[in-house]
This record gives sequence, C-alpha cells and structure tokens, in this order.
Amino acid sequence: MKPAILIFAKNLIYGQVKTRLAATVGNDVALSVYKHLLQYTAHITHQLPVDKIVFYSNEIEKKDTWNDEVYNKQLQSGNDLGERIHKAFTFAFLEGNTQVAIIGTDCLELTSTIIINAFTQLKNHDVVIGPAKDGGYYLLAIKKYIKSFFKI
Repeated sequence: MKPAILIFAKNLIYGQVKTRLAATVGNDVALSVYKHLLQYTAHITHQLPVDKIVFYSNEIEKKDTWNDEVYNKQLQSGNDLGERIHKAFTFAFLEGNTQVAIIGTDCLELTSTIIINAFTQLKNHDVVIGPAKDGGYYLLAIKKYIKSFFKI
C-alpha cells in the first residue's frame, strides 16, 4: 500500500461553514470562501501519488468537489475532533497505508510540495507536524500507528 492523505472537510452547507467569518461578512461570503478553500485543497491533493481519503463532517456526498474516482469518501465519527482524528488514522492504517498524514481545508499556504515533503521526512522521523502560526497545526503525519499518540 501507499501513503495516505486524510482530508477533514465540512460539508458545504449554507450557514454551517466559516461561521466566525460569517458573523462579520454574512453567510453568502462565508460559503463562497469555504467553497474556494475546498476547491484549492482538491487542486493541491488531486495529483499526489498517495491514497486520498476525504472525511466529511455530516454526510458523504457524491459528485462534488472531491472526484469520486480519485478520493475515497468516508464519514467522520467520534465525539470531538481528537477522537475523530484518531478514528481516521486508525481507518487508514487498517486499510494498509504505510504512512498517514492529515490536513484540513482551510490553509491556502499549504502546497503539494509541502505535503510530499512531509511524507519524505517520515523516512527519518516517526512524526511530522506542520506548525500553524496560531499555535495549532496544519498537517500531522505519522509512519506507524502509535496508540499513545492518540490518547483521548
């Protein structure tokens, strides 16, 4: 099996995406911004030589931004973000993927090159983290399932 990129995506539902942004610019602009972010993320991941798995927040959609023939589509499950991420990584490793990275859909600075570099770095490291300026991360990659890493 090959490496896998997990993409956590909210369903494109009016009034339910980019809600903090919508509070100041309205739901129409927020929906438009999120649609652009989804399209950008699909663009940078489409040609990657890895398995691509989109994890939807609410329901699996067909014939949307994520080409049904390129992306494996799954539904997020769990009570909070940490549990949902843990279950997504577990799914990918159980599918036989050798390295797994996760990204969201809200980083226009993320590129295909950065994602490929993360997988390359896993040759020499167990974990790769792409740190975000807000203290979080925009990418998390691991080369083997580490149960304690996902302690919930």
